[in-house]
Amino acid sequence: MSPSNLKDLWIPKNKWLKYLKNNGLMPIMEVLDEGDETNYEDLEIYWITQFKTWGFKLKNDTEGGKNANPKGKPLRPRTIEKLKKAAESKSKPVCQYLVETGKLVKEYKSITEAEVETKLSHVSECCLYVRKTCGELWYFRFKGDETGYIEKIDYWTGAHHTEESVEKMKMNHPFRKEICQYSIETDELIEEYKSLHEAENETGIARKHISNCCKGKENCNSAGGYYWRFKGGYYWRFKGEYFKYVKPSNKKQVIKQYDINHILIKEYTSMRKVTNEGYSNKTIKKYANKNILYNNYYWEIIY
Repeated sequence: MSPSNLKDLWIPKNKWLKYLKNNGLMPIMEVLDEGDETNYEDLEIYWITQFKTWGFKLKNDTEGGKNANPKGKPLRPRTIEKLKKAAESKSKPVCQYLVETGKLVKEYKSITEAEVETKLSHVSECCLYVRKTCGELWYFRFKGDETGYIEKIDYWTGAHHTEESVEKMKMNHPFRKEICQYSIETDELIEEYKSLHEAENETGIARKHISNCCKGKENCNSAGGYYWRFKGGYYWRFKGEYFKYVKPSNKKQVIKQYDINHILIKEYTSMRKVTNEGYSNKTIKKYANKNILYNNYYWEIIY
């Protein structure tokens, strides 16, 4: 009933609550039925259908159960099946270890299964070396990764990772971009690097200057006597002594959808196909390529 929750008056439920509030009334909550984790969704569908059959004007936009989502629009059955198959095919086995001894405790089929059974969060971050442990007793690794528990290096600087773990963490990041180095005189490709970090280590040129050159920022035409570009992304056409930003007209927009474990679920060839699934294009553009969750997914936009 707070004003912040009732500001979206195009939602039928909020209109009804606003009406009650303006007339000095409060909603009454009564228990209709009780269930458990196996049948609560079926009970919700049953009672919504029953009350609508009796003629009550409910504010529910969906039939309830698994088809309810935050946007109020049910997902198509084929979409749900595709998401399930994609998640199953992309899931990686995860191993749980003891911090003190490094002994294997249990193996799980996926990160989701590990978090559900252990009731621990941040399992994916532990597997990607972003966190040291999950809880105080355990740490997790993807199956086949034999890297043990990583101790804290320096108390005063706050360094938590070894050089090897930092490199693995950066190389596993889903939004990492490859870098291409070109000659200014001949426009010829000299070398390709897997990341800005690798380009800086190999050439001794500050990654900030390389990044500014790749992004086409003003007065950042070159770095260290070379010009740099992101591989497969936007490009800049070289004319004389200047670099001019040109958006490729022959390339379509590709939107990639990742789950909370940074595993690719689906690719869309246009923003219209994304909105047809019930997602907001404005919100996706706002959070894309920023490693911020929207509707429990990470998003990436590539041209």
